[in-house]
Amino acid sequence: MKRVIALLAACALMTSLAACGSPAGSEKNASAPGEAKQLTWWMPPYATVDALDEEIWAPVIQSFEEKNNCKVEFTVIPWEGYEEKYLTSIAGNAGPDVGYMYVEMYPPFITMGAVADVNSYFTQEEKDNFIAWDSGYIMGGQYGVPFASGDPRVILYNKTILDELGEQPPKTWEDLRRIAKAATQDKDGDGNIDQWGYVTSFADSYYGLLPSTYYPFLWQAGGDIYNEAGDEVIIDSPAGKKSLQFLYDLIHVDKVVPPEWSSVTLNDIFVSHFCSGKGAMTMVSSGDACNYLPNYPDLEWGYVTALEDEESWTFAPTDYLTLMSSSSDPQLSVDLIKHVLSKEGIDRLHEFHTQASPRKDVPYLGSPLFEDAYLKDGGKMRTLNATLEGTLVYDYLLKQIQLIMNDQISIDEGLAEAQQYGNQAIADFKSRNQ
Repeated sequence: MKRVIALLAACALMTSLAACGSPAGSEKNASAPGEAKQLTWWMPPYATVDALDEEIWAPVIQSFEEKNNCKVEFTVIPWEGYEEKYLTSIAGNAGPDVGYMYVEMYPPFITMGAVADVNSYFTQEEKDNFIAWDSGYIMGGQYGVPFASGDPRVILYNKTILDELGEQPPKTWEDLRRIAKAATQDKDGDGNIDQWGYVTSFADSYYGLLPSTYYPFLWQAGGDIYNEAGDEVIIDSPAGKKSLQFLYDLIHVDKVVPPEWSSVTLNDIFVSHFCSGKGAMTMVSSGDACNYLPNYPDLEWGYVTALEDEESWTFAPTDYLTLMSSSSDPQLSVDLIKHVLSKEGIDRLHEFHTQASPRKDVPYLGSPLFEDAYLKDGGKMRTLNATLEGTLVYDYLLKQIQLIMNDQISIDEGLAEAQQYGNQAIADFKSRNQ
């Protein structure tokens, strides 16, 4: 509730600032005559085991500063509390010139006038060069410039374990369940399970866990969180219940999931159980797989892009760079966005990450390990749609799922409460922003 109150308070403050005629251009980065102009750029963590975020972006920032006689203040915003940081900072006229957003963040910021339409800053040739330019067209404007594409959630499997069982890679839910039950074994003969069928976790506190644990199963069952327009929560559905029941049964009925699922984060349990060869299957992002699996050269593994039930989908985000309406120099800020998305910027990022390029003139530079996921199974990938009060709804949904998995509430109760909460939050949002 404290988080909700803080969000609502920040929204109200932003609305009141707009009503008082707050200028579109902020003085936060104003420069004296003759001084180098200053920009602020906010990004989430992209650091790896090999480099810090500042090291990744330093050459790109330096070349932009030299070319434009300016200074760029680069700030890493942790994923935890990411949206709240934007809300409270922008309300206090302390937001960035250029920000990084994912699609579910946009509706409140668009409604409040906090992000700018960048369509007029790009030529048609530049627009045509983006693989998914239209995906940044949200609620009537081009508010997002595609940046991070791909990183699908995939089902990884241990080839050695499946070969021992005489099994092929799973294609359906039934395959996954059958293999997981057979793979869960006491390999050492000491009376304790030391090889698990399916490695997952519901312990993370950030709703970014859901794309790797729940969304793909929900979509495969034919369900969704929101309606297509993004203004109604519809999670309390037969498909919502079916997908949660499947995951619940893996944990509590089949007992094929490591018991640390409720206390250890997905990243840590992935490393400790799957990467170490103690798990038959798991679902993680291709990016996490690329970051960690090379450290385990003896592990023989493969992947399936998406399982099949009623449908066959998996989660693959497209995130964006955004011009904030309070930018002290909108044109220079857009120039920074273009520079980060230039071949120089993309090449630099690909020294550390294997996500697909957002540009058509830059060849596929993702990991060859997951090339088929993009080239053959791209039609099975989808992201979240732009939704009203998405961050509140997804956060509350995660909390409800955690209560369900911990046997504190039933599936019916948990999804009904999530839907009721979400639609009330949407009604309140519409009332505040008529």
